[in-house]
Amino acid sequence: MTTILDEAQRITKEFVALSNIYRVLIIIYLYKRDNAKWSEIKEFIERYTGNVNPNTLQFHLKALIHIGYVKRSGSNDSSIYSLDIDNIPKVVREKINLKIENNGGE
Repeated sequence: MTTILDEAQRITKEFVALSNIYRVLIIIYLYKRDNAKWSEIKEFIERYTGNVNPNTLQFHLKALIHIGYVKRSGSNDSSIYSLDIDNIPKVVREKINLKIENNGGE
């Protein structure tokens, strides 16, 4: 049985996972696509934030994988990333979807 404390901790982890601009951009990019290579994600983020350190990007991808928002498949040399859309909070999906619709996909 889930306690109030368990639920509060789960919610806190979700908001921490969404408290970084790189993580939110990763979710937005993967939301628009079925999947993407690491290099494609990096290119997308750099379009908005400038250069991103590869280790920083990897750190944030791992954080999203750990919380269950992103799935990784393929080999270490050619990883493919995709959203586990069922794990993304509904309010986040709605905001991203609304933003994409209002901006014509960008």
